[in-house]
Amino acid sequence: MADPENHTLQLLREFRREFKEFHKEFSDFRVHTDERFEELARLFAGESVLGRYAAADVDKRIQALEKRMTKLERARS
Repeated sequence: MADPENHTLQLLREFRREFKEFHKEFSDFRVHTDERFEELARLFAGESVLGRYAAADVDKRIQALEKRMTKLERARS
């Protein structure tokens, strides 16, 4: 039968090897996840800015229509 001390060392080495593999996989996953979150944050920020720009354009058009209506109402009076 194998020496218990050697067996323990062998298990610890195997554990260390597996932990290193897990750590590398986890690090890769975290980098990928961080990049994806940053990409989503940029996407949402871009959509928000685009939405504000579009809303501002609609507001300008409505204001222009209101001014024209006011002029027409004054002309009819």
